[in-house]
Amino acid sequence: MYAAFSKTLKFDVFVNNLGKSPFFENINISLIAIIVIALEYSVPFLLFFEKTAKFGYLTSFVLFLLFSGYIVMLLQISPYLPCSCGGFTEVLSWTQHIYFNIFFLVVSVLLFLFSDNIPLR
Repeated sequence: MYAAFSKTLKFDVFVNNLGKSPFFENINISLIAIIVIALEYSVPFLLFFEKTAKFGYLTSFVLFLLFSGYIVMLLQISPYLPCSCGGFTEVLSWTQHIYFNIFFLVVSVLLFLFSDNIPLR
């Protein structure tokens, strides 16, 4: 929720950073930004309800996987590494950011796998 809110507040910066990415040439950057933000807003709402929590864990996993893959690919091919991060993640190195994402990838998988055994209420 924090990431989505931060990107919403700094929407122009987020769109500008995405526009500098080599992966989004000839693509409507504003549309990509809106989709990313909408997905980031959807995860907490999915997790809030018992019937959708498992899908929320899966969605969280997919987002962290995509973001991690995006970072790794940028590190390999791009001289410019755009960051639209907010809060304490702004001060992380790219390596630390990948470890941060991997940690939450693992948490998402574990919660998805064991969510039937976790009382949500």
